[in-house]
Amino acid sequence: MAKTDNSQLKIAKLEYHKGDFVEASLSAKKAAQETLAQGQFADWLEALRILLQCCFELDSLCHFETWMTPLQQFNDSTSDNSLKASAHHLIAHYQILKRNEDAEKTLSYAMALSTLSQNLECLARCFALAATLHARQDNIPKALEYLDKLDIMIKELSLDDLLITSLVVRSYAHSSRRQFDRAQELIWQAYERAGQHGHQLAIPSILAQIAHLHREQGALDLYQMYAELAMRGINELRHPRLHREISQYCTFTPAKAIHSFDFVLDEAQNQLHEKEKGYLDFRNQHILLELAILFLKNPGTRFSKEDLIEIIWKQAYDPDIHDNLIYVSIKRLRLLLEPNSESPKYILRDRKGYYLTAQTQVQIKNREETKA
Repeated sequence: MAKTDNSQLKIAKLEYHKGDFVEASLSAKKAAQETLAQGQFADWLEALRILLQCCFELDSLCHFETWMTPLQQFNDSTSDNSLKASAHHLIAHYQILKRNEDAEKTLSYAMALSTLSQNLECLARCFALAATLHARQDNIPKALEYLDKLDIMIKELSLDDLLITSLVVRSYAHSSRRQFDRAQELIWQAYERAGQHGHQLAIPSILAQIAHLHREQGALDLYQMYAELAMRGINELRHPRLHREISQYCTFTPAKAIHSFDFVLDEAQNQLHEKEKGYLDFRNQHILLELAILFLKNPGTRFSKEDLIEIIWKQAYDPDIHDNLIYVSIKRLRLLLEPNSESPKYILRDRKGYYLTAQTQVQIKNREETKA
């Protein structure tokens, strides 16, 4: 986007990057009103982009809804494909935040219009939005595909915020593939960039991701240190979404507490630690997590095949259908839980069924405790 002459829009951007969301939202709203009245539609759309992000951070998307009607009307009436692309990007972003099923379709159209009109900044922001969306859906290959396109655009444009986004999402992608060294390298690059360019908003989230990487690797002291740093950089009243997200992401159990139990289950986060293996990754394995929780909450209790099928799969037991399913699921669960799956010490079986050994020490942090 060309540099703006609107002082309120410049102020809104500075306030947003500093994390002053209330002030930035007021400045962005004033900028939107001024630029719309003056017919400066490119600046108007940019002001609305900042306003939408502020409303999201303040948990007040409802305050943006009043702008959706004039935005839709402008989108329907303008013949300028570059402006129409920016409007579609903004509408797609709003739809994603509202979990609207049409969001990806709208975003794809914004990309097509951006390409047609050579609106390169809008195209880059579309790629960043698509990469983030697919990463959150754990569609890592698709996220990386968009990041590759985004990085090409970043080389052509001066968009520091999108470079930080690219580094953060790439770090997450490598972390999900257990490539921790590369993930650490990328997230620290993001941290340095955020500090250099004054993007104070990004730093607490980056510190939270650094904490998460240490937890994934079982470095619990480092996890606790970076989690506390992340929390220290935000204020619950001024940064409600960030505070909620990071406080959930960085609920830590001190290392000593973890190692005094065989397992620590955090129900609020659906997270499980084993004293030797550390954090256990149940991502996209919801059935196995439910199975693990069933055993962990009932040490020594025998569960027959019939019990497991009825409780976990909500079906009536049929040996022809379910015997192999149970066998495979228990085998996969042991691979996750057991330090040595070939010689299991937790999940055993006798003539009455499968069970967690009664001697297993389990700490369960329930939802109320986690909130306390």
